[in-house]
Amino acid sequence: MKPAPQASARESEERTRDRVLGAVLEHGPVSAAELGERLGFTPAAVRRHLDALERQDLIEVKRVSSPGAGAGRPARRYVVSQQGQSYLGNDYLTIATEALRALGAAAGPEAIEAFAAARFRKMEERYRPVLDAAGPSLEDRAQALSAELTKDGFVASTTMIGTSRTPSTLLSIQLCQGHCPIQALASAYPVFC
Repeated sequence: MKPAPQASARESEERTRDRVLGAVLEHGPVSAAELGERLGFTPAAVRRHLDALERQDLIEVKRVSSPGAGAGRPARRYVVSQQGQSYLGNDYLTIATEALRALGAAAGPEAIEAFAAARFRKMEERYRPVLDAAGPSLEDRAQALSAELTKDGFVASTTMIGTSRTPSTLLSIQLCQGHCPIQALASAYPVFC
């Protein structure tokens, strides 16, 4: 039996919307124009999907002013919301939170802190060779760390902040996480942040 044309169109729309959500996750904070370019969609199509995702509370708008852009309204940038993070699949965090709750009940809060400290040491040990191999350039090191964090599910990116044309502007590199695999866990146990 052939699926009804309406059902096929709806499924296609949902798959496309999931692609837009995935692109927001990977590249956010991102503008509608940037998403359109990346996905090959018209501006109207991207905005239609973004509006639908925003109505579902899967994404949220961040207003960002660009340095040196002059007067005007801040640009709209899209990021995945906490509900969107859950929609994308953080079920294992429920198990981890329950395990930490049991660890805390059995051995006290110090056991949770020791566990978090051991985890951070392991992360530092794993990332250190990658950073050392990237060389002395802060930008190269940030990009290397970003790539490793992305492999670990953090969907990281780097952005150069400031300009070299204005001496009073501080040049810096911003390292962002588009997705935090342990966000819910860190909400319950801030020692993991």
